[in-house]
Amino acid sequence: MPRVATVRPNGPVIQALRMRKGLSRAQLGMMTGRHKQSIRRIEVEDGPASELLMHQVANALQVDIAELIVPEAEGDEDEVAA
Repeated sequence: MPRVATVRPNGPVIQALRMRKGLSRAQLGMMTGRHKQSIRRIEVEDGPASELLMHQVANALQVDIAELIVPEAEGDEDEVAA
């Protein structure tokens, strides 16, 4: 089974953008093809989210995905020994 790419959502930003657009979690869920519980999970930062879900949320909120995720800290990537 292929590995799913995940990112860490910035829940407070997602919630603020959703609310600014006057959307409920259920409405944003419908716009992304997801259940409102999926939206709740990313808003409360309950673990990583799939990159696909975050792209769907970014499209629905009309923002760049970079605005919705917590950037990886420098040095977190695995280094390959030469």
